Amino acid sequence: MKRVFLFLALGLFVFGSLAVAQTAVPATPGATVGGDMVIGVSQTFKDLDPRISNSAYDSYVIGAVYDGLIILHPETLAPSPWIAKSWDIISDSQVRFYLNEGIKFHNGEDLTAEDVAFTFNWIADTANNSPNATELIWMQEAIVIDEYTVDIITKPEYTPFAPGFGTETQSIVPMDTVLAMGDDAFNLAPVGSGPFVFVEWLPGEHIKLERNEDYWLVHRITRGQQVWGPPTGPTVLVNCAELHYEEMARMYREGIHLVVVNTRQIPVQCFDPKAKVMNRLHQRLATLEAQMVDPNAYPLMLDMNGLCAEGSTYNFFMVNSGRLFTPKRDNILWGISRATVLELAKELELESAEVGLSVYDLHSADEIFLTATSYSICPVAKLNNRPLKGPIPGPVTQKLISAWSKMVGIDIVEQCVSHLRP
Repeated sequence: MKRVFLFLALGLFVFGSLAVAQTAVPATPGATVGGDMVIGVSQTFKDLDPRISNSAYDSYVIGAVYDGLIILHPETLAPSPWIAKSWDIISDSQVRFYLNEGIKFHNGEDLTAEDVAFTFNWIADTANNSPNATELIWMQEAIVIDEYTVDIITKPEYTPFAPGFGTETQSIVPMDTVLAMGDDAFNLAPVGSGPFVFVEWLPGEHIKLERNEDYWLVHRITRGQQVWGPPTGPTVLVNCAELHYEEMARMYREGIHLVVVNTRQIPVQCFDPKAKVMNRLHQRLATLEAQMVDPNAYPLMLDMNGLCAEGSTYNFFMVNSGRLFTPKRDNILWGISRATVLELAKELELESAEVGLSVYDLHSADEIFLTATSYSICPVAKLNNRPLKGPIPGPVTQKLISAWSKMVGIDIVEQCVSHLRP
């Protein structure tokens, strides 16, 4: 039996940050970062267009090249955001999906509601003879509401049944590219938006993919499943997430709105803040509270003593008279981005201090900025609905952003701004 190979060109992607680079990797004899991975399969591939593929072997490639509208949570199997950031059930026969902005196909085209509607409608149209049409037999049509909003309408006889949103055979294809290439050509040279980019396909021999550098590798570790008896051991979840450059470009240019919320940081006596845990309910409550003031606002939590602690997923700094201040490490996550800013400040001969900061101190600040792995350093434009004085970003914040860019060898602001549409 002839064996067919799938080549994956791998590598470590760092988005303007040392967060991944400084993560300790267990020593493995002969292991290297990057390079090629070869996967052997016992059968040949048939179709690389998800609209017509019905082969389990094809799904190995389709799952790497394309993205779906939503995904199923790896532990609970609950529908979870992916291309769609959220959705509303308008009625028993209508679901409205709101798409993430800034997602691009591998050829640079924006992924919009037109692409989503085109994909679903093409599959459901029996004239196209898609083998996957039966999976959408319940769907009447997909309707574009605006550039990043799409409605899925259920046939009356199936209402409110609408199950087929999370399978690989409903991965989203670029409408303009498909129409320009034609269905047959697209099937041989697919263009998706997923973590790997198609390079070549020699039928019967191999398919070659390369990593998509506009993706963010996310990992989570749980204690594992335990119902009765001893734990089964940790569960490690690794997934790729699209980097939303356009959103971050606006954050760099315009700054963000920071709101001090009533939700408090969990005291250190109850939970060690040095543990980076992603399922803390109080962080989500803080975000919802800030968004009641401004849908685009970011929260800042206080500790039980009324001093500033941290945000929902980030640390913060303030600048006063050229001096840099950040909360003490008593009740905050010791963020790697935060530590990197302190190192850069030392190199730039900027005076910095870790101190207790009150809300009054914040309102006297000349500049405020946040630090996190994704955007590295993000300027704050407003605090509790009051604009900060001076330019955004301020001179000290800009100096640190420039130093960070120099350190990682790429202009972290321009990297995002280059993705903005004219």
